[in-house]
Amino acid sequence: MTVPKGAAVHDLVIDVRAEDGGRRRLALSGELDLASASALADAVSQLCADGAREIVLDIGALEFIDSTGLRAILSSRVVCAASSCALIVSPEADKVNPQVRRLLQVTGLLERLPFADGADAQRPE
Repeated sequence: MTVPKGAAVHDLVIDVRAEDGGRRRLALSGELDLASASALADAVSQLCADGAREIVLDIGALEFIDSTGLRAILSSRVVCAASSCALIVSPEADKVNPQVRRLLQVTGLLERLPFADGADAQRPE
């Protein structure tokens, strides 16, 4: 899944990759905000409906996130739980963009989201 032609450089790009054992990796880059949050929600919902057992949400290349983007991540967690699908956020929190980390810290989500380092998030089941 990618952004359409003509999209701005900072628009959200979602790269979906299938991995072993029903795991799917969503590598996000660009900006997760009001304009793009629904794309993440839709991608997670579709993967859960398709039977994914685990989704790794790779936010390492996100340049910006706002409160709507945070809500999309939290909503994704709820959708995954309802579908018996685990949600893991990668990479470790100290390896994400400083703006993204700061917003996660201020909102208390650094302690609440299931972060994993790259090795844990890539290990097959």
